[in-house]
Amino acid sequence: KAFPTQSSEDTDDLNVVNLDNFKQPWRNSTTDTHNSSSYSNIYSTSNQPRNPNKNRFRQHVNPLSAKFQVPATLPTDWPHSVYDSLKYDPVTTTSDNRKLHLDIGCSKGGFLLQLASSRNNERTLDELDSANTQNDWNYLGLEIRPSVAEFARERIPKWNCTGQIDILGCNANVDLDRLLTIYRNAASSSSSSSDAKDAGVCSSSPSPLRLVSIQFPDPHFKNKQKKRRVVTSELVRTLAKHTDPDAIIFIQSDVQTVLDDMREVIRNTTVSSIDGEYNDSDNDNRVYFQDQVEDLKEYIDDTDERYLEMKLVPTEREGSVTKQGLPVFRSLFRRTAILLETDNN
Repeated sequence: KAFPTQSSEDTDDLNVVNLDNFKQPWRNSTTDTHNSSSYSNIYSTSNQPRNPNKNRFRQHVNPLSAKFQVPATLPTDWPHSVYDSLKYDPVTTTSDNRKLHLDIGCSKGGFLLQLASSRNNERTLDELDSANTQNDWNYLGLEIRPSVAEFARERIPKWNCTGQIDILGCNANVDLDRLLTIYRNAASSSSSSSDAKDAGVCSSSPSPLRLVSIQFPDPHFKNKQKKRRVVTSELVRTLAKHTDPDAIIFIQSDVQTVLDDMREVIRNTTVSSIDGEYNDSDNDNRVYFQDQVEDLKEYIDDTDERYLEMKLVPTEREGSVTKQGLPVFRSLFRRTAILLETDNN
């Protein structure tokens, strides 16, 4: 398989570039004061093409480029302004119990849109007759390519998923901790307290993040480009910080070496580990996420009960690969009860 090379941004040196000189490339917010709580006018900036050509999206970008190190600007009052279950209600004071599915590298959003639609259609008549007629999941997709993130978000109302799904343009290795902190604090209460909305630490309530999917990420084959891969030890530690025991990380790729690399990073990110490297032979008792497939040479297929119980749908890439009769390599991790080490420990 041939993948386009990435060279135009390789010369950025983050040690010498002043990030203040770079404007973040994503347009997740709006300055329209008349419509600040919705997305209908979110891409009204003058330099933004109104009709992006989905066939001309850039396939790969350099996530280490300086412009992608700038934290993304969030929509006004996010996530309260986006998710129906998190909107302020002066009457209701109970905590939101909607589970969150995070898809890192969501591309054009087809996977989340089909998944939400499928789960909505599976609701029983009893559920529809009950007071709670909403799907019990919220969905958050992260996509680093600005034009792709825009295209994905514009698809949400067409799938009747407004209020249930959001797709943000951002660099997961820059913004993930901040996003999950804000979301968790917002989900812990329906009050409008600003202290609970954007605090620097997480609420002590149970984490809503129950499922993380990382599917067919950019392979970055060249040795000098492997540092660009999305799954890093720091990313795993961030996910460990924001998940409770039994939360799932699901990974898959049609490139075996890429899947193996992700598995090794997640397996090797342990208490007292540095940069995903083993410190001793007792890591099974210190891992944050336990690989559900013990042998690194074995994988989960689409008939495995552990895969089927997640009730996922195929991604666009997955459908294309399987249609050609090519293999897809998968694994699944569950959060252990090991507490995350902090700098204060």
